[in-house]
Amino acid sequence: MTDTKSRLVQLIHRHAAGPGSGVALEQGRRSVTYRELAGLVAERASELEALGARGAFVAVERVKSVEFVLDLLAVLAAGGTVVPVDPDTPAERRAVFLDLARPEFLVDGAEVLRLGAHRHPGVPPDAAFVYFTSGSTGTPKPVLGSAAAVAGFAEWFGPEFGVRPQDRFAFLTGLSFEACLRDVFPPLAAGATLVLPEEGAAADPEATVAWLARRDISVVTVVPSVARAWLRHGREVCPSVRAVFFVGEPPGADLLGRWRDLFPDTTLRVNSYGSTESGQATVYNRIPDDLSGDAAIPAGRPVPGTRYCFIEPESVLRAGLVRERLDHPVRAGEIVLVSRSCSHGYLGMPEENAARFAVLGDGVTAYRTGDLGRVDDNGDLVVVGRADDEVKINGVRVHPAEVLRAVRAHPAVRDAFVAATRAADGSASLTAYVVPAGDLEVAHLRRDLADTLPQAMIPARFTEVPELPRTRTGKVDRAALTDLAGRAAPAFAEPSGEEERWVAARFAELLGVARVSAADDLFALGGDSITATRLLSRIWQEYGVRPSPREVFTAATVTGIAALILEYRLLAEDPDELRALLDTLDGPGDGGPSGGDAS
Repeated sequence: MTDTKSRLVQLIHRHAAGPGSGVALEQGRRSVTYRELAGLVAERASELEALGARGAFVAVERVKSVEFVLDLLAVLAAGGTVVPVDPDTPAERRAVFLDLARPEFLVDGAEVLRLGAHRHPGVPPDAAFVYFTSGSTGTPKPVLGSAAAVAGFAEWFGPEFGVRPQDRFAFLTGLSFEACLRDVFPPLAAGATLVLPEEGAAADPEATVAWLARRDISVVTVVPSVARAWLRHGREVCPSVRAVFFVGEPPGADLLGRWRDLFPDTTLRVNSYGSTESGQATVYNRIPDDLSGDAAIPAGRPVPGTRYCFIEPESVLRAGLVRERLDHPVRAGEIVLVSRSCSHGYLGMPEENAARFAVLGDGVTAYRTGDLGRVDDNGDLVVVGRADDEVKINGVRVHPAEVLRAVRAHPAVRDAFVAATRAADGSASLTAYVVPAGDLEVAHLRRDLADTLPQAMIPARFTEVPELPRTRTGKVDRAALTDLAGRAAPAFAEPSGEEERWVAARFAELLGVARVSAADDLFALGGDSITATRLLSRIWQEYGVRPSPREVFTAATVTGIAALILEYRLLAEDPDELRALLDTLDGPGDGGPSGGDAS
């Protein structure tokens, strides 16, 4: 093992010593002690090293499971660089990730497949992980994560926040996000237990809160928009949670004021700030209890070994900008993080690295975040927005340009524009204004985008317009576009039939709207993936059928989801009759649960 990767793995394996090692991993009825974990990792690492994994990029394609953690540690122990591949990521996007990372090996279940003999030049031995961020140019950017940064963060985290061996951490973050490393390494470095949800246990907010209570979870990390859904829909009080770490976006005083409704014994609430590029969270804030109702929640103060400063915002990315602007700092502006724990930059993107990073010497790197900030009266960092058009949707960084590229690539689209909007609670969503190339079915467009983009990046609203209005300089006229879209709004259509009326009532209930048209779209009304999982739960309770999340996402409207429910009901009662009906209406093999087209 290389030194930093060895240090990261040994932080965990040191708890295997002694007469009775504690439980490291737990999922359902399965538990793995620290001693068992060390043995399993060593066995897998020996296999990988014998195949030549030292210094290689190794893709790990696993669902969230004990095996994922084992393989993650084994690749590091074998001296490799982990490229996590989440099976829930759309297949085309996974292919893009693999094409950019070009791993030499793929761990797929029990098999280790050799994909080629490619080695990236100039990759430092400390490079331990490859994660992807949304790209302003329309292409995801692979970031080389640092083993030293993760190890340093994990060593600091336990003593700083009083982590105990009896603590039970929830592993809820998606595997495609670098933030999942915060779920894994701090508890294992402290000798605590990492608890993974069994399949379906965290399928919706209500189920997640029930799982937290059932498994006696004491520490959770959560995106505030997800936490709000817990508070809206959770039914069980969960007294075991003593600490919550908010990531991805500021929590807001409204959320903090309601947190103890479900989690009455939480004594530690922490806001955190950082990015994939900065290498774990770099700024933390212990949130006090005495907040006023409209108080802004600061990001806080930097972790040891990190500082920040502000530079004059610059819309153009160019080489040398960071170092040049650091010589002329300002009191408020674009945030630059200066740390020994930064990532190693973007893989194979020298121009982007030169514009975003500056190596200052002695292991210190400066990273230009693109966020705007200031310092409040208490000396804490406050993040006030973005210098570019990047937004966060359910805690996921999204560049509208990347979404626009995917929308424009669709054969039914002649031109398009994608814009981010914010609701009254500060949550962001995307609207796609589409100029059709012919007949355009929004459901088909949404379905096809789901093959290439993660759900957070698929626009909530699609609006057809005859042309994109433009200013004299040729830019899209956003004000005129909004006005044009308003005039194109469809007339109200009364829901008809049992299923449509039931779906319309559920839309109204879940979204808090008074009047729902048969043509209304779940996501255009303000719904998101959390709302969709709630709706799926209600469909199962009412009708005893289980459409997939993707099918609901594609159907989207009251009429579409009602038809989906009817298809599943007919399929359950008489599959032959349904297939004959679909063949008559749409031709053989087209769509829904019978055609195998949606999954």
